[in-house]
Amino acid sequence: MKTYPLRFGPIYKQRIWGGRKLQDVFGKELPGGEKIGESWELADLPDDKSVVANGEFAGLNIREVIEKYPKEITGEENFPAPFPLLIKILDAEDVLSVQVHPDPETVKRTGQGDQKTECWYIISAAPGAVIYKGLKDGVTK
Repeated sequence: MKTYPLRFGPIYKQRIWGGRKLQDVFGKELPGGEKIGESWELADLPDDKSVVANGEFAGLNIREVIEKYPKEITGEENFPAPFPLLIKILDAEDVLSVQVHPDPETVKRTGQGDQKTECWYIISAAPGAVIYKGLKDGVTK
């Protein structure tokens, strides 16, 4: 197998807080009349797997390509599923939904959920835009 840069087709997610900037700014061909809040550029989740859009592997999803050529794609013979990155571009035209991610102790105690690490790179923000993290002092269950 000759390796080459894999390009994946986007997975669009409709969100009530989404807009149409992914089309305007990134030239994405969005479904008509929908508020698209997320374009998943790389995903290996149970219900959403990125599909290769170019070359020899066009039409195969990320899991199929890694299973067929693990060493060439990841550098490891026995690369564990799923691929650990979810890369997405967001268009938050309105206030985002509340997100709750459990800490490691909660995941261990309840046996539910997954620890989640995030990295945000903000390309553009409207004047007055904010990010809220955590709770105000004194907030209880």
